[in-house]
Amino acid sequence: MGKGHPSRRLVSRSRQGRLDVLYVYGDFGVGGLEIDVRNLANGLVARGYRAGLATAAPAPNAPIFINGLARAVDVQPLISHGGTFGRRLGLASGITRVIRNGHWHVIHVFSSLPSYVHFVAMAAGRVAGRAIVWTPMLHPNRGSMWNRGLVGYGMRSFDAVVPQVARFVDAIVAATDAEAYRFRRLGCRLVEVIPPAVDEAPLLGQHDASIFRRRYSLGRGPLVLIVAARDERRKGLGFAIEVFSELKNQVLDARLAVVGLPRPRVLAGGDDVHFLGRIPVDDLARAYRAADVVFVPSRYEAFSRVVIEAWQQATPVVVTNGVGLAATVSKTQGTGSGAIASRVMRSVISYGDVRQAADALGDILVRPAPAVHAGAAGRKLVETAFTVTRVVDSTVALYQEVVGG
Repeated sequence: MGKGHPSRRLVSRSRQGRLDVLYVYGDFGVGGLEIDVRNLANGLVARGYRAGLATAAPAPNAPIFINGLARAVDVQPLISHGGTFGRRLGLASGITRVIRNGHWHVIHVFSSLPSYVHFVAMAAGRVAGRAIVWTPMLHPNRGSMWNRGLVGYGMRSFDAVVPQVARFVDAIVAATDAEAYRFRRLGCRLVEVIPPAVDEAPLLGQHDASIFRRRYSLGRGPLVLIVAARDERRKGLGFAIEVFSELKNQVLDARLAVVGLPRPRVLAGGDDVHFLGRIPVDDLARAYRAADVVFVPSRYEAFSRVVIEAWQQATPVVVTNGVGLAATVSKTQGTGSGAIASRVMRSVISYGDVRQAADALGDILVRPAPAVHAGAAGRKLVETAFTVTRVVDSTVALYQEVVGG
């Protein structure tokens, strides 16, 4: 690193074996990134390092929803009062105080949402001489989901300007190769591809799959699964219902199960569409194992944790071209030999193309041999590239690099 780089002030302490990392995520308890923050924080304290979490409290004196964080993680609630100005002032002073007084080696900020506290944390960390690591989760496909209205114009402007901030941080953690390429072109000092991950888990058997089908009255026929925690426009649920209606013309006994959401009135679907709401974690693993194919119909996903969760249970996936892992899906499920390779299944479809998506899902449902091969290839990739242990190890090595020079 060049002379006078702020991170050099912390070299002597980091070389003595200490590594203190503060994670900044404005709304812990909301969104998939919460899982990544939790995994890293828990992984650090399990290795004997110090990890903290700065996040906005839902209200003054209200407890933070820690949701699986290890007790050793130092949770720093940021309290705000009043309206918009008071909230911003409270969050800014709070995160500045936490960074200034905490003796952190690394400030690791998550997400590129228009979150005031994230960018204040970067500035406060730079002033305090801390190393700054940023996980933006800003895949180049994100621009495809903005409307042409005022909000869309504002977000497109945001996406054009905010990535430039990456030039002033010590390291960027990208979820995919495409995201990494974008930030390297911006001239970032250090860009590493360290994707989201899942805990190691055994491959469930058909008994578990049968338990799930019986428990939720899904029958024995072909089953398409969608997992979505929020009913947002970008999740493409309306598109998914249209696709399933078309699929029923090809596979008459197919069923669609949607996990994570109650049945929306505007997306009622037919009797073969089951909105299961939130289900226990054990049942989610069984759901992946019970499904014949998992469909990710999103207009945009920076990564898509659903893909690696499905693959962990050896279930093939079909995703839209707006999903960050689309290239990986195409490459992984497109491999094979002999008869399997003679007709490669389509696993990536164009968002909005109902017929193409229905054909891709139907192809998997009626051709079990290639589907089994695709699922097995996905599970193998998860075991080698997307486990929490591997990701924590890679992230710790990155921290040591930015702190120790």
